[in-house]
Amino acid sequence: MAGLSDHASIGLMVRISTVLHVLNVGLVGGSTPTPDVTVDWGIPLKRTNAVPTYLDQVNPLCARSAPLHDAVFKRITDLGADKIRYLHWDANGMCFPLLTPPVNGTTSWDFSTIDPYVIDFMEASAGHDSVINFAAPPKWYTEPCPNPPTCTNKGFLDETGTEAGKYFSRIISWYTKGGFVDELGVRHISNHSYNWTYWEVLNEVDTGSSGVHCQSWNNTADSLYCAQRYTQYYDGIVTVLKRDHPQLLFTGLVLAMPDCANTDIWFDYFLNASNHRSPVRENFEDYLWAVSMHWYSENGYCQGETPWPDGWRSIGNNSGDVFLQSAQFISRAKKIQNMVDIQAPWVKTVCNEIGMMAPAISKQHPYDLFGADRWWWNLEASQYAYVYGSLAAIGFDQMAASQLTGYPGNAPSISMLDWTNGEGTAWYWVVKMFIDTFGSDTKAVFPTYINDKPSDTAIRAVNPDVCIHTPRPSSVVASHVDALFAQGFVREVSGQKIVLLANTRNDSISVGVFGARGGALRVVDFEAGFRLTPWAERKLANDTVTLTGFGVGLVLLPSTSTQDYFATVV
Repeated sequence: MAGLSDHASIGLMVRISTVLHVLNVGLVGGSTPTPDVTVDWGIPLKRTNAVPTYLDQVNPLCARSAPLHDAVFKRITDLGADKIRYLHWDANGMCFPLLTPPVNGTTSWDFSTIDPYVIDFMEASAGHDSVINFAAPPKWYTEPCPNPPTCTNKGFLDETGTEAGKYFSRIISWYTKGGFVDELGVRHISNHSYNWTYWEVLNEVDTGSSGVHCQSWNNTADSLYCAQRYTQYYDGIVTVLKRDHPQLLFTGLVLAMPDCANTDIWFDYFLNASNHRSPVRENFEDYLWAVSMHWYSENGYCQGETPWPDGWRSIGNNSGDVFLQSAQFISRAKKIQNMVDIQAPWVKTVCNEIGMMAPAISKQHPYDLFGADRWWWNLEASQYAYVYGSLAAIGFDQMAASQLTGYPGNAPSISMLDWTNGEGTAWYWVVKMFIDTFGSDTKAVFPTYINDKPSDTAIRAVNPDVCIHTPRPSSVVASHVDALFAQGFVREVSGQKIVLLANTRNDSISVGVFGARGGALRVVDFEAGFRLTPWAERKLANDTVTLTGFGVGLVLLPSTSTQDYFATVV
C-alpha cells in the first residue's frame, strides 16, 4: 500500500474485502446476489451520542384507573432509556394546571389531575434523564381578553413570551422546588423535588399550535414571519426560565414538518444570534442546547384518506414508499445539520418523533395490527432503524421513536405497545434492542458499503426539496429503494463494533457481513412481531446472517476480526 494515506489504504482493503466476500457468499435462490456489507473502520464520518429513545405522550392509557397503567409504567422502567421525550400534551384537558384566568382575588392553579402522571413517570424513569415538554398555556393566556372589564390581568396578550415563561416557570417550580408563588402572591406547596435539566420550548410551532398561532407548513411566504414570531416568544420564555431555573438546558424550534424546503428559513433565522433579543443574543450558547424536529412517513395528517384506497393496508402493498419518503427527510436533515454546524456548532440536533402515520381507523378499514397484519410493527421498526442509522451518520444526537402508547382514536398506528394488553410490539422491541446495544454514550459512525456502494445510496430521494407524503408508484419505489440498509458503528466506551442492518422488504434476505464470524446477531424479526417477544441474540458461525421480512439486526463483531483481516491483506 505504499504511496497511499492510511485512510486510503483502509478504503482499498475494504473494497478488496467486498470482492472476496461476494465470491465466498455466492447467490441466494440461484439468481439474486447476497447483499454484502463491509465497513471502513478507518476515519469516522461523525462522532455523536446518537441516543436511541422514545416519546412518552400522556394519554388516558397512563391514568392510574386505566387497566394498562401498571403495564405501561413497567415498560418505561424496562426500557431504561435516556433523553425520553416526556410530552405532557393531549386533547383531553389533562395538561392545563391553570384552566381559567385569575378572578376575584383567586387563581385556578390545580395539579391534582396532572400530578399522578408526572409522579408515575418520574418514578418509572428514575435514574434516567428526560426532555420535558408541557403544553402551551391555555388560549386565554395568549389571546386578547374577550371581556376586558372582567380581566384584571389585561388578558395576558403575550406577544413577547414573558407571561408564558412565568407560567412554565411555576410548573417547573411545582415539580422541582416544592412549589411556587402565583400571580397574586399566594404560595402553592407541592413538596416535589425532581431533578429536571432539559426543557423543550413549545411543540410543532409550524402547524399553528403552541401559543405562537402561526402556520407555515408548506407556505414559504409565511415562514419568515412565523420564525420571527416564534423566536420572539422563545426568547421571552427562556429568559424567565433561565433566571428562575439556571440549571435548565433548552431545546428550540420543535418543527413538525422539517422535510419542507421552507424550514430552511426557520433554521436560518432562529440559529442567527443577532435575531434574538437580550440577554439571549449575547449569551446564545447558554440559551440554546438543541434544536428538534419530527418525522412521520405516510403522514395521514397531511393527506387524509385519499391516497390510500385500501386504507392503511395500502401502505403494505407498496411498503418501500415508507423508506422513499424517509429518504426525502434524510436529504433535508443533511441540510439542516449543515446549517447548525455553520451557525451554532455547539447545538445538538434531535429528531424526537419518528414514526409511520397511517390513515385513521374506519369501519371500512379496521386495524388488525395484532393479528394477520402484524407486519405493520416490523415495517415501522425497520423504518426507525433506517432513520436512526442515517441520522447518526449525519451527526444527530438523539432519535426518539414515536410513541410508547397509542390506541384507536389516538395515533394507533405508532403505538409501541399493544393497547389491549400492554405487551411490546416489534416496534417496541427494536427500540429496546437499540437502547440495550447502543447506549447513550458517544459512538463513532463509519463509512459503510453494500456491494461496494456507499450505504447512504441504498435508498435514494426522488425530490429532496419537496414535501411528499403521498405514495409514489411502485415502479418509482423499486428503482429508488434497495432491499437492505446498513451502517457501521463503534461504541467508544467499549470499542464494540456494531453493524446495523434493516430489511426494507417483506421477504427474507441473507446478508454477508464481513468479519461477523464469531460474533453475535441481535435481531427483531417477524417472530417478534407475531408473538410480541423480545429481541433475540444468536451466535454467528460464519459471515452470513438472515433477516425475515422487515427484520432489523445488529451484528456485534468480535473485537479482533478487523485487525486480523487487515494484517492478512497487508
